[in-house]
Amino acid sequence: MHHSISVCWGVRSTRAGCGQTRSGFISVTEQRQVVRSCACEWEVLTRSEVPCVCPRSGVSVRSCVENRVERTETINYRLASDVCHKTTIVRSRPIACRVGKFVTRSICSDSGHSTITTRTNSLLDCKCQRRVAKRSCRCRCPRPYRRLKCWRRKHIWCEVNVVFKLKNCVCITLKKVRRWRLPCRSSRTRRTRCRLQPGGDGYRFYRKTVARRYKCLCRRRVRRWKKLCSESNIIIFSFV
Repeated sequence: MHHSISVCWGVRSTRAGCGQTRSGFISVTEQRQVVRSCACEWEVLTRSEVPCVCPRSGVSVRSCVENRVERTETINYRLASDVCHKTTIVRSRPIACRVGKFVTRSICSDSGHSTITTRTNSLLDCKCQRRVAKRSCRCRCPRPYRRLKCWRRKHIWCEVNVVFKLKNCVCITLKKVRRWRLPCRSSRTRRTRCRLQPGGDGYRFYRKTVARRYKCLCRRRVRRWKKLCSESNIIIFSFV
């Protein structure tokens, strides 16, 4: 005796292995039983793919906000109930950068120089760009001095006074020149009156000064001599 089947109640869900149809996914087939030829047969209702593996977690993406804040987004995934649940962790970090130009000067060395250091900080794509430039600067000038020179051919003294003035890290040289010639009188002869000498003769004494230039100096030579003079010019000294 044969019995006819009028109702079937079977429902099932089958899953293929992870990655068999597509990498990272599982093929899920939903079936139910239907009556065919007085028997229950399985009929496919739906076929779908659900994830079995989520994307790699811990991937960080960095971005720059207004050139001052570094923003980091870390993405994590968690598989639950055939769904990859995504969570994002956002961290913001202000960039520590003292923007501007800063100048420092070292102490003045024994040689009269100091070092000027210029530090320039700027922000570019949330990165602190630092540049350092150094240059030498005069901080003390040499002492003033005086030079005296003789121009032999012209018999002229030349005096050079040199002083230094500090301006914008540079010693500016200032010179003051003075020229002069020593006075040198020409030859001159002097004579005395006729005087009576022991022995009865009268003499006149002569003194001649000769001045000549030598280099920048005036050299004088004195020549002395005497000559006989007439009796009428003799000076006789009488004592009372």
